Amino acid sequence: MVNYKFSEEIKAQLLPLHESNNYRALIGLLFDFLVIFGAIMLGTYSWYLYPISVLVIGGRQKALATILHEAAHFSLAKSKKLCIFLGKYFSGYLIGQEFYNYRDSHVANHHPFLGDKEKDPDYKYHLDIGLYSVKDKKHFLFKFVLRPFLLLSLAHYAYYVFKYRMFKFKNIKQFVNMSIYWIVLLSGIIYFDLFNYFILYWIIPYFTSFMVIGWFVELAEHYPLVHENKVSLYMTRNRFSHWIEAFFLSIHAENYHLTHHLWPTIPYWNLAKAHKIMMQDKAYREANLQMGGVFLSSNQNPPFIKDLIKKDICL
Repeated sequence: MVNYKFSEEIKAQLLPLHESNNYRALIGLLFDFLVIFGAIMLGTYSWYLYPISVLVIGGRQKALATILHEAAHFSLAKSKKLCIFLGKYFSGYLIGQEFYNYRDSHVANHHPFLGDKEKDPDYKYHLDIGLYSVKDKKHFLFKFVLRPFLLLSLAHYAYYVFKYRMFKFKNIKQFVNMSIYWIVLLSGIIYFDLFNYFILYWIIPYFTSFMVIGWFVELAEHYPLVHENKVSLYMTRNRFSHWIEAFFLSIHAENYHLTHHLWPTIPYWNLAKAHKIMMQDKAYREANLQMGGVFLSSNQNPPFIKDLIKKDICL
């Protein structure tokens, strides 16, 4: 991978945006948990609203994954200790992802070796499931769009998440910490007779909407760009989603994924500002002017899935 170079003028404008703080992440997490609580109240009010609760909670579980992601880059807070604390106990552990496992998979391997079939675990996973061996648009639509939507092929995605982000412990302390956390949490849930709520409003969303959202977000981030390009600017995409789609797929500025890959130490609340500055660069601007949402765009560009099908992709 060849890293794209921005002008010194643009880099100077971006420099202040790398500065993090110790309160924005707390506000973001508080809002996430308030939305989850509201979704639970919605589901308990009427079973007819339960599917909406599942969808909203799954979206916020993905938001917690983004918090973990930011913590792993040590951009979530100014304090490294706070990054680790929030990345473990208020995000990662809750969605079955261990902080150091995630950091090893994402920061140490995915970012520096993007598109390397031996070292990039995300790309390797997509190769293993045949994403880069699709026969035609019907094959792609059925196997990688319809089946995940119908929850028929999410087992392989769950396996990938667990393999690289939960069970790949480098030392016993990681395993013990996560185990004790869940023993204490489950003990409290059972003691207060909340186990049914735990299943309905955490486990079911986790294995349904969270997995579906995670699959399509990660699909849209790099596919098939890493297979076609070797310059960092052209190996990732930003997403410009309709507000309905953004409510579920763009929480904590996750849609600025290209911006993040080019400047991974900029905290999520500054990514929109960074994107605006980077639009001064002609190549970056031209690349972004071709990008839309995943299923619904906020601009005139075709959404990612529609564009792939229209091109009759065959890799």
